[in-house]
Amino acid sequence: MFIDDAYMNAWIIYWVGSALLILVAWRIARGWVAWVKFPLLLILCALFFVPFNIHADAKEMAPAWLIMMFEGVFVPSIGFGRVGPTLGIASAAAVLLFPVLAGIVIVVKRAFGIAPKQDDSEASKAPATEA
Repeated sequence: MFIDDAYMNAWIIYWVGSALLILVAWRIARGWVAWVKFPLLLILCALFFVPFNIHADAKEMAPAWLIMMFEGVFVPSIGFGRVGPTLGIASAAAVLLFPVLAGIVIVVKRAFGIAPKQDDSEASKAPATEA
């Protein structure tokens, strides 16, 4: 029972730490254009939150990127081949998910009449009217 509790506590701590790291990445990328920022953040989410079996017969799981790095460096007979395809598919799915999410955001904004935010640079280009 203690081992199961410790295992779950370790996963919770990992999830919280990964979520904080994603939030920091979001803060760093706040000035980037959306079509670069959001796919990169989705790829980070896919890399950090995809679990994988520790070995073929185990029920325990660990972060897939961690297993891939460990096996790639310390188990050359397996290399990156066991976990790599899973991470590749998860990353590709994250990138393909971006247009769907962007489309949903656009439809919702149009439905509620939310106008896009005007940049200061665009506001300074507008001719000034004198009354």
